[in-house]
Amino acid sequence: SSTGGALHLGATTVEGALTARATGGNLDLGTTQALSADVRTTTSGHIVQTGRLTVTNALNLVSAGDIALPAALGQTAVKNSLSGVISATGANIRIATGDSASGIDPSVMRLGNITAGGTLAIVNDNGAVTQESGTALAITGTSDFNSAILNGRANITLSSATNNFIGAVSGSAHNIVLYDGVGALTTGQVNTTGNFTATSAAGALSLGSSSIGGVLTANALTNLDLGTASVGSLVTQSDTGSITQAGALNTVGTAVATASNGNVVLSNVANVFGGAVSLTAVDVSGTSSRGIDL
Repeated sequence: SSTGGALHLGATTVEGALTARATGGNLDLGTTQALSADVRTTTSGHIVQTGRLTVTNALNLVSAGDIALPAALGQTAVKNSLSGVISATGANIRIATGDSASGIDPSVMRLGNITAGGTLAIVNDNGAVTQESGTALAITGTSDFNSAILNGRANITLSSATNNFIGAVSGSAHNIVLYDGVGALTTGQVNTTGNFTATSAAGALSLGSSSIGGVLTANALTNLDLGTASVGSLVTQSDTGSITQAGALNTVGTAVATASNGNVVLSNVANVFGGAVSLTAVDVSGTSSRGIDL
């Protein structure tokens, strides 16, 4: 503990739990290896690192300012190994793990409760990103998730019913599952070699630019905007609103759009539908036709 300012750790090896506190300054984890870690700054200060961070079990981070692990974006000399559940609270949060250059076995980055007053960036250079059951991601600013494994891609699965993404969410992986159960959901740039499933269970869904190698599945409680999308195939549903598009759609295979109480308007002149197109627009009783514009 440093109660009068910053705390800077050097080369630290802890066979048990590491508890680190800094009041009124930054907390630099240096090069640290621990079974578990609870790291906090209070009053002011950021959580950063100057070396490699290895934590086998739970990692809990609470910062009065930002959390930057590694301290600089693209800091290739730092290859963190974070095997346990990662929980974090701070302003802008960036946490990276894995080693795409020398990693052999894939790793899994396990997210717990994460609250960011600003932006969130999560990177696993050597495996998947998952979310623990019963946890929540509450992000005020934009979010970016990246998951890779050597020459291929791993999956990103963020399926908790209590997730709340206020800013746009971007991602790159093999398959991506994204769920927001609190409010509207907006995506930015999403790239997958496989499938992308986006669900806004409590509001509207607005997709940005999507490049999806497999199936794009989009579900919204209210209005659904498909944005600009190039996909293998498309399955969309709005429970109480309309389905529209902000840009062009390019589908290699089939396209299915169902508006249970709204209109379907997919009328961009640059649309390319390579397979069969099935559109349904009905009223709330499920019996009467509504508007379809293709």
